[in-house]
Amino acid sequence: MKIINCEGLILGRLATYAAKEANVGEEVILVNCSKALITGKKEVVFKFIHHKLVERGNVFKGPFISCEPAAYVRRVIRGMVPWRMPRGREAYGRIKCYAHLPETLKDAKFERLDFASIRKVPNLKYIQVGEILKLMGAKQ
Repeated sequence: MKIINCEGLILGRLATYAAKEANVGEEVILVNCSKALITGKKEVVFKFIHHKLVERGNVFKGPFISCEPAAYVRRVIRGMVPWRMPRGREAYGRIKCYAHLPETLKDAKFERLDFASIRKVPNLKYIQVGEILKLMGAKQ
């Protein structure tokens, strides 16, 4: 079981790592998903996510993408797992996401992902997942 603190980590790099580990058979728990980072200018990221959540599709038919940070991060990981196949469904079931740090995992040892850290990419503009989803209308 791998427990990862998403605070200060780039969402795409974090998601690829979590998807690979889940495909191998490892259980992956992500905490502080609202503090994961999306790289890019705030306006561009907001416009992209707004198009993805609101403008595209039909209200009744979908796509249905949650504005909750933990569900949004889990949905990003779902795009990297072959979830339509049985082994992909099992891998997707091994991924747990929490918006904040739960009491049960307070004393757990977190795995460090240096390759996904925002410190590796200086002078880069970014925004937190929680902030961008709050602008979209999420209740936190």
